[in-house]
Amino acid sequence: MPGELAHNATYTDTSGQPHDSVVRVDACTCLCRPFDWRFAHDEAAAIDSNWARATRDNSAYFDGIVLLTSAYTLEQVTPGPDGASAVHAASLSVCLFETRFRNYLAWRHAGFRATGAIDGFGSAILRTADDAILLVSQSPGNVNEGLHYFPSGFIDRNDVDAAGHVDITASIVREMAEEIGLVQDDVVRQPGFTITRAGPHMSIGIHFQSALTADALALRISRYLATGRDPEIAGFTFVRDKRDLVGLKLAPHCAVLLDRLL
Repeated sequence: MPGELAHNATYTDTSGQPHDSVVRVDACTCLCRPFDWRFAHDEAAAIDSNWARATRDNSAYFDGIVLLTSAYTLEQVTPGPDGASAVHAASLSVCLFETRFRNYLAWRHAGFRATGAIDGFGSAILRTADDAILLVSQSPGNVNEGLHYFPSGFIDRNDVDAAGHVDITASIVREMAEEIGLVQDDVVRQPGFTITRAGPHMSIGIHFQSALTADALALRISRYLATGRDPEIAGFTFVRDKRDLVGLKLAPHCAVLLDRLL
């Protein structure tokens, strides 16, 4: 039907990695480059129609520029026991491109169907002194409403320099500060990155260690959220083992990575 998005939840991997995989990498280079995302052109009428419906339901949506991933490459790969998927790589190179939020939202509503793009973003994987992992949840009306996930968000133009280099670490640290009120001096950054694929989603994760226990960190985050500085975050929880995941609806990449971490 004209003006409607065909739903097709299948996704074609562009990297050779399995749809659900976790890879530790030593270094990560991200570049923003022009990319002709055919979905944005071919589905323009349906995207506009979807945007009109979405903004009627949620007037807070803002049609700004977000960065998605067109391709990535792992270098000097160490394969896992199955010989198929990587468990470690010396480096990751990521190509990102700019698109409007309305295009992303329509793609999401269409089930992230195969279009040559990947939903790439940064994540802060934060452990407490007593070995709990922090998860946050969004307020009603946000795209990740109802999901638990690591503090994370879109990579945006603020992370890109004049030459197109993307500071993914700065992006992740900024999201952590915005969502839970912790800055880089409050935590210890662990070396390297953890890349988690879950179908069309790719999380570029950095591990951080807090010197606070879960109870002490909970008090600090609660005080920050009470200021109302980031209305996107409704709450948070800590998990120590897989029993703590019962009853939680996890974002896809979180489900994949927590299966390895817990």
